[in-house]
Amino acid sequence: TLAERVRGAIAAEPIALTAQIERTLTVSVGVAALSPGRHETDLAALANRLLADADAALYRAKALGRNRVQVGAG
Repeated sequence: TLAERVRGAIAAEPIALTAQIERTLTVSVGVAALSPGRHETDLAALANRLLADADAALYRAKALGRNRVQVGAG
């Protein structure tokens, strides 16, 4: 997935803190998506639901050990 490629790319590029010290960054990503064919009329409610799903997925990713992608229940 796109989120997994972003996570992997960040982890693959060490950051130089000094000439002798490098550190690797990791990220956890929470993803939310719309179901195919689902039609929403209340866009504010849709945005809030997607944000809540992504937020919950992010916390699951961190609880499972960080540096991972989790998809919301949506």
